[in-house]
This record gives sequence, C-alpha cells and structure tokens, in this order.
Amino acid sequence: MRIHWIIVLALIMAGCATGPDTPDAQMDNDEETVTRRPQQRRISLAFETGILGNIVRSIGEESGGGVVLMHGLEDTVVENIQINNAQMREALSRLAEKSETIVHETPHYYFILAPGFEVLNNVSLRGELDPIYNDVTAEFVFGYDTPLFMTFAWISHALDMTIVGDNEVAEARSGELALGQAPLATGLEALLKSSRSVNFHVDSTEEYIFIYSGNQGHRQDMLLNDGDLTAAQQEVLDRRVDVFLPEPPDTPDGIKVSPGAQPLGEVLDTLSRQLGVLVVAEPGLDAIPVNPAVFRNVRVSTALDLLIRQWLMPIYGYEITHDRIVIRQRRSGEM
Repeated sequence: MRIHWIIVLALIMAGCATGPDTPDAQMDNDEETVTRRPQQRRISLAFETGILGNIVRSIGEESGGGVVLMHGLEDTVVENIQINNAQMREALSRLAEKSETIVHETPHYYFILAPGFEVLNNVSLRGELDPIYNDVTAEFVFGYDTPLFMTFAWISHALDMTIVGDNEVAEARSGELALGQAPLATGLEALLKSSRSVNFHVDSTEEYIFIYSGNQGHRQDMLLNDGDLTAAQQEVLDRRVDVFLPEPPDTPDGIKVSPGAQPLGEVLDTLSRQLGVLVVAEPGLDAIPVNPAVFRNVRVSTALDLLIRQWLMPIYGYEITHDRIVIRQRRSGEM
C-alpha cells in the first residue's frame, strides 16, 4: 500500500479561477464551464512502460494538482507515453487514449475512470455539509489504495475537525488523488468518487461529518437511558474531548493509524482514558471491529454516538450509570 498525503488548511474560499485549457473532444465536460482549479503547470514526462497509478502521481506532482484516479485502475499498464510541455487537459487526453479510460472534467479536478463506471460522475457533496464548513478549503494528496478511514483520520487531525465513515464507507480504498486548494466538500467528494463509493449518505453538524451506508445511519443518538439522567451524568456526557483511536499520538503533530480495525475490547482502556470515564462492553461485544478514527473537540456523547454508528447492524447503544458507560446490545423495546 502506498500512502502519501498533504493537507493544508486555508480559512478562505477556493482560490482564484483560472482560464480553461484548449477544448478537447475526448473530455466529458461538466455542465459548469467555470473552472476553479489552481493554476496548473505544464506537464512533461515519458514512460516506456508504466502503471497508471504512478503516471497519475507524476502528473499530479508536475502540474501542482487537480487530478483524481478511480481505484482499481492503478495497476493498468501504459506503454510508450510521452508528454512534452502539455497542459493538463491535453496530457490527460493522451493518457486516456493510451489507457482506454475516460476523463471527466469538474470545476476543481479531472477524474479518470473506467468505462462502465460513469455513475461516479454523479457523486456530489454539494449542499450536504453543515454551513460551518463552507469557508474551509484544503489541499489533499493521497496515494492510491489508502483506506478511507485513514484519509478521514488524517484530515480530521490536520483540520481540527471530526470526519468519520461507517465501516462500509471507511474500509473502501482511495485511488491516486492530488488536489490543489479546494473546498472541503470537494476534497471529500473526490475521495469518495476515487474509492468507487456511490450509495452513501451524509449527516453533518457543527460537531462532525458522518458518512454512512449502513442501515443504522439514520440513528443519531445511541444513548439508551436518556430519559433518566442525573445532572452529574449529563455533565459527563456534555464534556468536550479529543479522541484518537486506536490510541492517542505520541506527539501533537502525528497520529497513530493501524492498518485495519481493532477489536472493541482492545480499545476500551484508551477510550476510557480519553473520555475521562470508565467505558466497558457487555459480554459478547469485545470482538466488534473499531476502525481508526479521530474525533476533535466533540462531546463525550458525540464520541460514543459516532463510535457505535460505525457498526453496520443497528442493534447497539450505550447507557451511563453512576460510575461508568456500558456499551451493550439493544433490548426489546429499544430497537
């Protein structure tokens, strides 16, 4: 698995518009004619034999960004491609011809996809995020085959926010992705398209962005005894925390991201320390998978909600007692 990333926060709207390149008949143009991609440098490269993932990475580095590759195409062999001082549109047109792919142009990036996957061009997060994120822009660079849980964790940490997917969304893998400065919604959209994610929904508040495909995504509150809380219990649930799973970083600038999910039983101790309250699970739940995730400045109740909402079966929740939080299966009448 190849992973490389750059995320830069800019609390401004997307950068200045640039004039479009020379029209190319092979491009599948978006209805929006105004491009907002950053100024792209001309591209020169040559591969006698190469794979598409590495070629797209080189194009992203040469141009300064604005190209996204669909996952699954990275190992496509491309023979005898040479590009000399070409604009992005021209370079990608040649690459599409050599690799038998399609290039779809969007306002912020070019998306390279395989024939038969044109439905991905309809994926959009426009209007899906809470307005608090409207002015957030960032630069995203991720190598192909990166699990989305890893991209969400890095973005959350770098931008000091909370982005998490349920286990189905989060375990999808990205394609090669190099964006210049773009709105947060555009970056997340590009990641989801690159991973071939189509059937998902978004729950977005000032506290978090949750992207889900599981049946229980409509549930927003996992607390099972919310009608019987003391003032002290409510105070615990309202406390603001940062949570890093599977464990907090050793330094403020990094995070620890395991290559896959950890059993719930193995993260309860670190979860308890970060929430400031003992968290236990009823017998039989220790093996439930917990993907790496980063929750920044969320309430304890929100952290628990997001943890449990990642699980695809809508049969779990939690309750708070006088001295602990218990994650358990829902009983009759709680489903």
